[in-house]
Amino acid sequence: NEIRDIYQDRQNNIWIGTGNGGLNLFDRNKKTFKSFKHNASDPNSISSNNIRTIIQTEDGGFWVGTYGAGIDFFSPERGEFKNYRHDPKNPNSLSHNSIQDIREGPKGNIWIATENGGLSVLNPKTKTFSNYQHDDIDLGSINDNSLYVLYDDKEGNIWIGTFNDGVNFVKTDNKFTHYRHNSSPNSLSNNLVLAIYEDAKENLWIGTDGGGLNKLERKKAKFTHYRHDSHKTNSISGDYILTVTEDSRGNIWIGTWGNGLTIFNPEKNT
Repeated sequence: NEIRDIYQDRQNNIWIGTGNGGLNLFDRNKKTFKSFKHNASDPNSISSNNIRTIIQTEDGGFWVGTYGAGIDFFSPERGEFKNYRHDPKNPNSLSHNSIQDIREGPKGNIWIATENGGLSVLNPKTKTFSNYQHDDIDLGSINDNSLYVLYDDKEGNIWIGTFNDGVNFVKTDNKFTHYRHNSSPNSLSNNLVLAIYEDAKENLWIGTDGGGLNKLERKKAKFTHYRHDSHKTNSISGDYILTVTEDSRGNIWIGTWGNGLTIFNPEKNT
């Protein structure tokens, strides 16, 4: 019953990743569930029952991120899982086995956010990983190795939310730009980032753990903060933001931890 991720594929089927129950596939036409669980005696089974994220890539395959067992590639044609893990003897292996998020980035590369291992980028053709970790000497390196969320914008750039150091912006040249909370009132409100979403007007919405919601006007590099105010009935319902999305009318839907759902109209600012 611990649901970690829900994903709709191109066939409109629903994939459900659970905390300890493996991966489940709901066939919407047949109204049936199929369960994928780890089997120690089957090397082609899913590598773990603790699933954090699922995506389908352009080739029709699926990448599954686990907590503690690396990532799996699932081929629907073969019905088999192939596992990729960290190998301390191989610098071109996955950087860490605890996965938080996965995205398909430019050139079909697979971008992988890990907990404590920084960023791994897999080249599906060569099956090798390029790893990006924080370097105290290199100010242009990724600024935290504990990553929580990835988001690919309309231009193919990657945004990375971290546990302690705000947001990293990665252009297609793999150079990192940092956005952190600091003394400026226009900076990010909180450095623990849980959600990132780009709306139709290319504003970036960033949900934080305790700092409410932020809107980044990218051209101005300016953040607007939306915090809960107990004296205002039309303020955001809570400051712990888990998910953000936009509907067809341009309203922003905000899911919180413990404070329900807020629907925000950016035009009316309510």
